Amino acid sequence: MTLAQPAHAQAVTPEIVNTASNWTTKCDANGTCQIRAHRDANGALVSQVLIYTVGTEQVLEYLIPLGLDLMSGVQLAVDDQVIANTITLTCKEGGCIGYAPMTAQLLDALQRGQNLQLAFVGFDDNEAYLIAHDLNGFVDAYAAFSAGQH
Repeated sequence: MTLAQPAHAQAVTPEIVNTASNWTTKCDANGTCQIRAHRDANGALVSQVLIYTVGTEQVLEYLIPLGLDLMSGVQLAVDDQVIANTITLTCKEGGCIGYAPMTAQLLDALQRGQNLQLAFVGFDDNEAYLIAHDLNGFVDAYAAFSAGQH
């Protein structure tokens, strides 16, 4: 699967369609939509999750801090149940970026769950790390995302 630029990289100023808790849905005038959730600490971005469409397929993209063991990979879990292994695309100054296809199983888990978890192992310390994103409001954000797609 070849990933195109996500909707947030487009020049068109997005219009907020729905903000539900930490999950925000934005669509531009062309009907290109995305969902975003983020975690901050002391004013700095720690983790971000984006859901958008590439061609006809939806993907979940993440940004997590540097320092992960790339060989161990990153797993997506919902309420402590691993749902998917992901593909890490790149690591740069702002963190590591990867994605997983939005399968029916992943979407169902996100809609029913309480917490989305990004699980990985640290490279230097071999410790397990977990970054959680509260799923409160995800169902409404996803409904707005789906309705906004053309």
